[in-house]
Amino acid sequence: MDLISATMLHGLGVEKARKAMHGDYLTSFDQLRWYGDAIKRYNLRSHINIDYDLKTIQFKRFFVAFITCINGFKYYRPLFFLDGTFLKRRYKGQLLAATAKDGNQGLFLVAFAIVDSESESNWSWFLYELSKVTTDDRCMTFVSDCNLGLLEAMPKAFPSAYHGWCLQHLKNNFRDKLKGMENGFKKHLIGKLGDCAYEPTMTGFHTLLEELKSEGKQRAYNFLSGKAWNVSKANDDVLKVHLFPSVTVDIGCSVCSYYQWQIWKDEQAQSGIVQRANTKLY
Repeated sequence: MDLISATMLHGLGVEKARKAMHGDYLTSFDQLRWYGDAIKRYNLRSHINIDYDLKTIQFKRFFVAFITCINGFKYYRPLFFLDGTFLKRRYKGQLLAATAKDGNQGLFLVAFAIVDSESESNWSWFLYELSKVTTDDRCMTFVSDCNLGLLEAMPKAFPSAYHGWCLQHLKNNFRDKLKGMENGFKKHLIGKLGDCAYEPTMTGFHTLLEELKSEGKQRAYNFLSGKAWNVSKANDDVLKVHLFPSVTVDIGCSVCSYYQWQIWKDEQAQSGIVQRANTKLY
């Protein structure tokens, strides 16, 4: 028996053993309806939603938030960590999760979902379902890895929430921008980025940020300054930032349709300056 045949037989054996222990993959999707009914019966007031294609009756996505987790979050800080990870079995997909942190810095899972990908549509659906179980009046803060689909979905589901970016992901992205640089100096710049993130005062933060831009030169400056934005003036107080979706900033009322933007108003010049990551927009 050659190596390829032996490998195939081994794989079939593993698959057969897994099926005997955990059941068939296809059957497991059909059992989601039973699982959903069991949650409703034995975990009263839990929130679940099984979404499927109305034409083909095929599974699309599945959201779960147990009542114990919903009630428990009321006593936690209004802070969510959002992320997704790959499902590696036959039908693939993504597992999305919203996690809080307790007073001992332990993780507390509030809700999770199974979807096919980290798309804007799936994140919008997940956040919309999450908004149903976080109905208190506290202002939420979300921390994520800057996934594009999530960035587009967040303002729609939680328009007044704050959105921070995971420092580890920022460091990884910054490291990619510094390829070819001497390792010791690269490590120094990445550490400097961490110092900026942990600086407790605005003055200290901007001082460290300017030092990082100066030391890292063009590559650090480009990474930290973001990109140029197309901004038009709707009237004396309202600016429109041409993104998808579009963002409106009312400087007079200090209201922004996209929570990540920061507004400063120059009282003397009576002119509005809109900034994102220290980048002037108008």
